[in-house]
Amino acid sequence: MKRELSAYTIARYCSDVTDVTHGIDEIWERIRERNRVNKRSPYYFYNRLSKLKKKLNKLTNKESKVMNYRCREIKSMIDKYESTSDVNKLINSLKRYIDEHGEIYEVAYISKADLAFWGYDTDKINDELLSRIALKMDIGDSVQSAVEYWARHYGIPKIEGKE
Repeated sequence: MKRELSAYTIARYCSDVTDVTHGIDEIWERIRERNRVNKRSPYYFYNRLSKLKKKLNKLTNKESKVMNYRCREIKSMIDKYESTSDVNKLINSLKRYIDEHGEIYEVAYISKADLAFWGYDTDKINDELLSRIALKMDIGDSVQSAVEYWARHYGIPKIEGKE
């Protein structure tokens, strides 16, 4: 049952967050397969995994910088067009909101392994649902509590005895 790792597991071949997360999930899957039959995983599995995690960090940092730039751009545009008192109230509340929440971070991804670790049944979960959950999470949330909330919302069952 020897299976080759795909190109997704090589960081330089991954062009976006989705490719990187698929590669990370694939490597973890192979490691679990080898652990089930009491075989050691080769060193290059972990080497590729660390490179993919670094690339994922770079990609998410780049995306957050772009969002921060856009927030600053919107704020400067708002400064140019202030006029009536009603518009001023709206603009001031927008400015306050941008000041308080201007730093935008995206949770890169939630993997099936994360959900299984927290005791959820991952058999019927697809990548689209995982992406939807990750997009709805805020950086200020505890990841586990946010996952619990969205798992309840989307009806992802807990595994008996892991609660």
